[in-house]
Amino acid sequence: PKNIYVSNDKNILQEADIVFITTQSFRVQDAVNEVILSNPNIKIILTSKGFANDKGELFSEIISKKYPNLTYGILTGPTFASEVAKNLPSAAIIASDNEIFSKNISTLFSNSCLRLYPSNDVIGASVSGAIKNIEKDTKDGSIVEIFSNKEKYLATGHYNQGNISVRVFEFERQEINEDYWKKKIIKAYEQRINTIEISSTNNVYRLIHAEGDQMPGFICDIYNKVAIFQFHSIGMWKHKNVFTKIILELLPLDVIYDKSEKTLPKIYIDEYKIQNSYL
Repeated sequence: PKNIYVSNDKNILQEADIVFITTQSFRVQDAVNEVILSNPNIKIILTSKGFANDKGELFSEIISKKYPNLTYGILTGPTFASEVAKNLPSAAIIASDNEIFSKNISTLFSNSCLRLYPSNDVIGASVSGAIKNIEKDTKDGSIVEIFSNKEKYLATGHYNQGNISVRVFEFERQEINEDYWKKKIIKAYEQRINTIEISSTNNVYRLIHAEGDQMPGFICDIYNKVAIFQFHSIGMWKHKNVFTKIILELLPLDVIYDKSEKTLPKIYIDEYKIQNSYL
């Protein structure tokens, strides 16, 4: 295209609002450092696939630690560059902790052949872009482990057919059972009571923040003695009875209501006959 050209002039970065970094995975960190050195206020979108290093760290983890104030996103397929270049209809995910940013980027591409869907699951998008092989007969919602090409364990999550293949919730290999989820929910509750002054007159708050509490696809809101569950992942939905038991033991609740009929994909609503209901 006439409006695309090649340049080695780094001064261009000083005038840019957004930069797309598309390079080999082992070069990404150096590229990010160089871009920010030229323009500390720039926003970055990573399109590179793979892990940042042999330790299994993700680019999102390293960037968040080194540049906590940086606005960035992860752009991941499934897409083929040749199809996009030919203006064939394609779809991808733009994942960012900054919801406004991901929506703005989606809007930016709204008049092109590439349709972008905003997401806040940065970890899931990062991992999914690096996955090459999936065991046969793996079902949606199954708990799966991710390994490197050197058979090194990297993470555990729920398998999910689609742009985000695995919704990661754990980075240490261990048994995923009721006790595991109980520790996770108690940790989330302790974080809430340490940051929110919960009392008889201030008793409405979000107990589980999905990705924020490393439970992607599960939101739990508390309204005094009522808990509202909202699932966005079929994997998390399959644990709803376990979550109900744990939260009832943790809090003096009268009612738990699941309102996931409109938040889960229709394919699962039909398959599992999911309806909004009391648990």
